[in-house]
Amino acid sequence: MSDQNKNIEQVTLEEILLASKPEATESYRAEIKSKLQDLKTTDEVLSGAIKFLEDHHYDFNALHDFLNTSANFSGSIKGQPSINFKYKYIIGLAAIFILAIGFSLFYYIKVIPKTIITESVFYEPGLPVFASISGSKDFHELMSAYRLQDANTGLTYFHKLLLQQPINDTLNYFGGWLYYQNNMIDSAVLTFKKVEEMKSSDYLYKATYMKAVCLYLNGNKAESKAAFELIHQNTSGEYYIKSANLLADKRLW
Repeated sequence: MSDQNKNIEQVTLEEILLASKPEATESYRAEIKSKLQDLKTTDEVLSGAIKFLEDHHYDFNALHDFLNTSANFSGSIKGQPSINFKYKYIIGLAAIFILAIGFSLFYYIKVIPKTIITESVFYEPGLPVFASISGSKDFHELMSAYRLQDANTGLTYFHKLLLQQPINDTLNYFGGWLYYQNNMIDSAVLTFKKVEEMKSSDYLYKATYMKAVCLYLNGNKAESKAAFELIHQNTSGEYYIKSANLLADKRLW
């Protein structure tokens, strides 16, 4: 690998944008500055960022201010006349500006809503480890794995027990949680839905709530909203309040 390629790998646009944020530490900015001073690149976006920082004495706050105000290439920036703008400089900064907007939109449209939903998940401690289904040692092992957040081991026992008791609401409820822990969201939705279909289950509203969470995380906003509305219409207490708060949050819908 050539020295130039090594240098190109030393810094990314994302790192520059992070360094420009007001909360970035001086040590982090110094690290990025050091990398940029040694960087040799033909990338127009990086070239524009480097040129901007060079012209502003590596003032990362100036870059942040520029990216958060309207792009105006007809006037001056920090006292620098527009005549000093080189073609690559303009192209690079314009690209950074567009990318910064794109990152912001992605963050507010995708990241924040999913964070809100994930943080709304209630704590499920599980059953005592000595609990069992019909004296089943396998369920004891499943619950131990669940409490340790060892989803792979838990799912092994779940699949084994499911062959014996496919319509057991307790088993399916914790099976849904194990799928959720393992980020197998499609399977979690289907498993929580099985519990929901058992109308007399003690886990009915918990399962519906978790089904709604998983549907949202899977991108099915309409179905998720319908599930939260169902809880909101038919119960009271913790899940009613949680559902009401989520339904009222305009950032989600």
